[in-house]
Amino acid sequence: MSPVPDPMVGEAASERARPLFAQGLASLPSRARTVSAPADKKASIPSAPGSESTAAAPGSEVAEESMGVLSQLAAKCCQLSLWMQLALFAAFLLLDSSRYFVDVRAMSPDPIIAQSVILYQDLLSVLLCLLAVWRYQGFRGLADTFSAELFHCLPTAVLFALSSACFAHAISLGVGAATAVSLNSLYMPMSAFVSRWMFRRAYGWLELHALALLTFSSLTFCELRSRVIGLSGGLQGASWVVYAQIFSCLACLLAERIFKQRHRDREEPELFCAQKARFDLWGALTSVVVLLFLGAPSPVMIVQKWGHLQVIDVAVRVVQSLMAGVLVKHWSTVAKAVVQCLSMLVVFYLGDVVLLGRGQGNMCLYMLALMVALGAFMYQLGRRQTKKRIQSQAEQPQEDTEDTEDIEAIRGLQRALSDPTDQRPARGLQRRRVTSDEALMPDNQALAPSEFEPLSPTQQLASFVPQMPPVERMQLLDRTWLEEERSRDSQFVAWISSKMGILIQLACVGVFVFFDSSRTIVNDQFINGTPIVSQSVTFAQFGASIVVGLLISVIAEGKAGLRAALSWKEILRCFPVAACFSLSQTFTIMAYSAAVSGMLNTVVGNLYLPLSALLSRWIFGRSYSFLEWLALTVLMLSASVFVLLQDSPKGDTPANIFSTGICYVLLSVCMSCLASMLSEKIMKAGSSHFYIQKVNLDVGSFATSVLMLWVCGVTSQRPQDAFWKERDVGGGKMEAGVFVGWDWRMMLVLVVTLLQNWLAGFVAKRLSTVIRSSAQQLSLLIVYFLGDIWLNHKTFDWPVGTTALVIGLSVQVFAFAGQADKAV
Repeated sequence: MSPVPDPMVGEAASERARPLFAQGLASLPSRARTVSAPADKKASIPSAPGSESTAAAPGSEVAEESMGVLSQLAAKCCQLSLWMQLALFAAFLLLDSSRYFVDVRAMSPDPIIAQSVILYQDLLSVLLCLLAVWRYQGFRGLADTFSAELFHCLPTAVLFALSSACFAHAISLGVGAATAVSLNSLYMPMSAFVSRWMFRRAYGWLELHALALLTFSSLTFCELRSRVIGLSGGLQGASWVVYAQIFSCLACLLAERIFKQRHRDREEPELFCAQKARFDLWGALTSVVVLLFLGAPSPVMIVQKWGHLQVIDVAVRVVQSLMAGVLVKHWSTVAKAVVQCLSMLVVFYLGDVVLLGRGQGNMCLYMLALMVALGAFMYQLGRRQTKKRIQSQAEQPQEDTEDTEDIEAIRGLQRALSDPTDQRPARGLQRRRVTSDEALMPDNQALAPSEFEPLSPTQQLASFVPQMPPVERMQLLDRTWLEEERSRDSQFVAWISSKMGILIQLACVGVFVFFDSSRTIVNDQFINGTPIVSQSVTFAQFGASIVVGLLISVIAEGKAGLRAALSWKEILRCFPVAACFSLSQTFTIMAYSAAVSGMLNTVVGNLYLPLSALLSRWIFGRSYSFLEWLALTVLMLSASVFVLLQDSPKGDTPANIFSTGICYVLLSVCMSCLASMLSEKIMKAGSSHFYIQKVNLDVGSFATSVLMLWVCGVTSQRPQDAFWKERDVGGGKMEAGVFVGWDWRMMLVLVVTLLQNWLAGFVAKRLSTVIRSSAQQLSLLIVYFLGDIWLNHKTFDWPVGTTALVIGLSVQVFAFAGQADKAV
């Protein structure tokens, strides 16, 4: 799609499509710039107001020859633009990371010295920018720099200066690099929110989720790293850092508006160094006012107190400020914020470990660092997805877009069905026409795709954030089962696919999540430390499940249902799966009896999610997209970090991580995953009702649990596992038996476990095991807020809360990440 020619500039469309470096070269010698166009179209291009025509301009031949040389040079540089942008990315990442360490040492503890560093940074930056303007435009360029345009930059420059002053004051109050970088993460969501309003930028669901994930992960990482290595910053200093981020966010977005000149009418682009000189000049004047407010002596007396650290700090800040302006001009403020988010990893691992010699931390920190990197990558992936979506909409013929009430199917926005191999497209974007005022110039970039596409008034722009589909269009049920049921009872299928039916399905998933978390809570509260036979819970659970299933079968289908439920052929066919279920329950109860906490059981159990995804690819032939695997990875990491933070505020790995109890948990996960996949295959392949299939499975599980009563008692070294051995049940009373030590608490455990088991089977039959396991991650939130904070009276720790939000975001990303038109 070619850009729309701009008559005010008069350049060919191909020149606008050049990368940033080529555009910069073409805009440098503005004294020699003339309007160039093909010979047969020169007369049709209007001249800028107040300027002479191209034919009448003196020395036009020399100007055209100069433009030809510059065009050839720009074409050669276009081939290296990607590498140049990568080099710019790496250099800015290194400088931005180094600035925090130099600031902490150079600005602390005197606020006057800290502010003087800001003043001389602005003065040196002004000098360098003016020299660059004089080099390319001569004295005419210097005069244009101090034109009336200077006052247009005053509000933005004052905001920049106030941001630097607040940051310098925070450093002088003792705020460390860790706290500064941590609070710097707030810059990213603020800039995305304001740019949405200021620039009408279109952010898709993936970018918004990635920005939130980056923010919460960065905050948690920085706080946890500070706890591990003993860094701290006072609340007063931290508040000044927040003020600095607010001022910086507003200033960067206003500066981006000026740098890119996309919303202003100019006859030719302006040099970046001229724009930067205006900002820094006002910034220097504002710094002088701040120094006078602080009661500072003359600048010469201040410099006499300087050392080599202050000189280095000024140099680093000047270069970092210039590169940040280039990134804002040619990328975007939000893209720069994502790059700065990655600098946090450099600050902690390169700075703390290599320069300061501090410890590397623990496994929890490594997982958080990986989550930050994956979040930045997820944002980049979403940015490219939004670009492709906008381009695909813009390339559609006008006659195909007359009906604005229509909903367009967009690839990869959300999974329409639970089956990843389904080919039904997703729906979710409302198309809207743009006016001529919204047709913006291109923003070419390799690392952060275009946020300003060249659009004509007749083309479409998805300028609103994609919304969730209407409730009646959400389909959670398995499509194969739905089609089979449609042939038997079309009225039921119509109802279950209606708005009320979808809400009931969501309610069932919510109830399942509640009982799954309740099972973890009651097991942790009532089983650990009791004299019961651990296998008795599994034995009673499957026995009660058979009774419930038979009652439902008789009530629903009479004797035919009873015969189908007790069919020995179906029982034998389901026996391997039933045995795996029984062994999984046995190992889980044995893990709790071996003093494994509910949180530790949950963190190891997070291996269930990727393992179920791998097995579903082998058993069902399901293919998952790269974004889905990315979301699964982030979900597993965030759930593990969440649980590790329960036992230790620093996220230390428990000492008994490789104990016998953990081995029981690992065996339980493997057995449960294999059994869930195979049972899902059996249930979806069979034509019987769910309650009949459940009895077929539970008969085999009950038989296995009876056998395990003897096996566990013989092989276990704990006397509590042998039901024929007597044990103290309280008050010196010795008893033996299968149900020894049972009371009302164990009956509650049995009821909750039974309900969770039935709901898990129903969800697996109608949805998929992977979606069920993703929903189960939400039970971590209930376990924490209800079990730990309310029942166990633990103090709320905000890093745990932010990690809980990351879990919810990861579940949403996985749920809507699949490509609906993926081939089987």
